[in-house]
Amino acid sequence: MGRHTCIFRRGCEAEPGNAQRRKRIHYVKLMDELLHKSKNILVWGCGGGNLATRLSRLGKRLTIVDINPISFVLAHRYFDLPDELPCIVSDFRKFVFDDRAYYDGIAIDVGGPGFSFTKEFDAETCDAIRARLAPGGRIVINVMVANYSR
Repeated sequence: MGRHTCIFRRGCEAEPGNAQRRKRIHYVKLMDELLHKSKNILVWGCGGGNLATRLSRLGKRLTIVDINPISFVLAHRYFDLPDELPCIVSDFRKFVFDDRAYYDGIAIDVGGPGFSFTKEFDAETCDAIRARLAPGGRIVINVMVANYSR
């Protein structure tokens, strides 16, 4: 998984309004391929909204959670995130412990400077994530690999 994530992540360049560069976000295509059977998807991490916009255009029902409200503003304004999608400002861990819905797909696209997957995804949090997954559902995580070499 780490090798593929790193390869697909390498093309991640996007600028507001630049469709050619948006097409280069390969990890988004990989994540939507892995979630192709999912109809009701929880998306953690909005960023520019590329993943959520793509999944929405494919007819998926989405719930998008991001701790940064500015992510939603930028995603709507510059990356065509549809206005009708539920965008929830919350820490993803707080959300998963409070949420009672089930999803047949969970897309985890969180991170940034100083983010630690080890710290944020402890055993209790991982159990809570699995508890939100409907039978036969799938969890897809976009991670950066610091020490990848070919």
